[in-house]
Amino acid sequence: MNRSNIILLKNIIMASSSLNKARHTSDKKVKRRAWGALAIEILLGTMLAVYVGITVYGYGYYGMGDIIPMLLGLVICLISFVFTFFKAGGYLLAFREYDMLMAMPIKTSGIVWAKFMHMFILGLKWCAWITIPVIILYGYFMHPNPTVYVLWLILVPFISLIATVAGSVLSILISGIGANFKHKRAVQTILTVLLVLACFFLEFIIGADADMEIKDMLATLREEIENVCNVLRPAKWFAEAINDAKPLSILLVILSAVAFTELFIRVLSIKYKKINSRLTASSANRDFKLKTQKAKNIYMTIAYKEFKRMTFSTTYMTNIALGGILTVILGVAAFFVKPESLMSAIQTGGTGEIPEYFTSYAFLIPAIPFFAYLLGGMMMSTCCSLSLEGKSLWIIQSMPIDVMTLLKGKMLFNMLLITPPVMVAVLGLSFCLKAGAVNWLLFEILSVVLCAAGTVRGMCCGVRFVKYDWVNEIEVIKQGTAATVYVLSHMFGMMILITLVTSLSAYINTALINVIFIVAASVWTLLDYRHLCRISAKRKVI
Repeated sequence: MNRSNIILLKNIIMASSSLNKARHTSDKKVKRRAWGALAIEILLGTMLAVYVGITVYGYGYYGMGDIIPMLLGLVICLISFVFTFFKAGGYLLAFREYDMLMAMPIKTSGIVWAKFMHMFILGLKWCAWITIPVIILYGYFMHPNPTVYVLWLILVPFISLIATVAGSVLSILISGIGANFKHKRAVQTILTVLLVLACFFLEFIIGADADMEIKDMLATLREEIENVCNVLRPAKWFAEAINDAKPLSILLVILSAVAFTELFIRVLSIKYKKINSRLTASSANRDFKLKTQKAKNIYMTIAYKEFKRMTFSTTYMTNIALGGILTVILGVAAFFVKPESLMSAIQTGGTGEIPEYFTSYAFLIPAIPFFAYLLGGMMMSTCCSLSLEGKSLWIIQSMPIDVMTLLKGKMLFNMLLITPPVMVAVLGLSFCLKAGAVNWLLFEILSVVLCAAGTVRGMCCGVRFVKYDWVNEIEVIKQGTAATVYVLSHMFGMMILITLVTSLSAYINTALINVIFIVAASVWTLLDYRHLCRISAKRKVI
């Protein structure tokens, strides 16, 4: 690490900082977006801090405060690993400014270090959100020596650094393996999705029994945490350093973080240019035939163009298509699950004071399309597809099409992407809960309308918060304001609707509930579409 590396890191941070843009830009629109992005980050950080704080409070309340440092170490490792795994490939490899940085008089190891540390600092702010309330609660229940707080703040970045290195190694390995194949993007996407699915279903393997009391559930989770930390040694070293002030554990955390980071940067620097060259290279198909060009529907052409963009980007593919994959798995699995088993998985305690109607799986039937859409519509391609045009926007601007034609084509692609998985899930859940043929048909209609509503809502967010001046596609796919606003509104909106329809089902016929929501969702979609037409014309997005 030298002065030039630090200057490069500083410039990268300043270029991507929303706070820096909000403070120094003279463009009011950019300033509003920057402050909006900061507000959303604060909201998400607060939600994460509250969720972790509630769990930590439970352990402290039931006299298990000694497990709090181990729990925090494990949560920090998981958050840093997951965030890094999905971002490392785009931040460290084949990024847009790669040629410009490599042309600078800076060693390859310096560029790798600056990009890696930038990614680490971006993830560290989320660790800070959960660390502060946990330290407060730990002090409230355990009354430690004041030096423990200082030690805690020192060790948290090193724990996060170890997990960041681990996530980067796995992401780079997948990228490196995929780079050796002709269809490298497909290979990288398949490997990434398989790993994500494995982690997703791990919850069902280690999950606690829903019928347990809270104290027993926490005790069971404590055993699971201890077992995991016996394998994930840094979290255990962190707990020993905080609870027992062991000098060896403190040194192990610091030295292992520094050693792993240095080793990772040096090894990656050796193969860095070779991996990037393979990832950015393209192969021509030698088996070609001369054919007559046929005219195609313009909307289908735009949709196909968006499909090709998605399959070319592993980040785009995993973020947009993962919901559809999980939705199909849900629908297929529902054919082999008994209604009673589904009820036991949803209920979280006894049914002593619950009305008799809600102890049967019948109350879940009206919520079937909402359950399916909650998973299938958790992310829309329309949130980021317009922003992804980026520096190639001039191609769209030079084409003889108006803005609504472009947006309709992008919305068509999203509908073709998410509607079939949601309909499969509706079919499987209807079969599982014995909803009946009439209800099933109404559910399918409602699911299509919900997909249309989500597609238009996602495009409204995409147009409202469009961003063309991104450096890395992750900025709009995963960290974009449009995607965050949509995901939050989708999550809370579906929870409210599921609660509403399950409550109404005790008093209103299921078919009537479906008809009401089909009409309401259709009207909502129409109003959103008219709003989209207005803002797209007003903002002149292309």
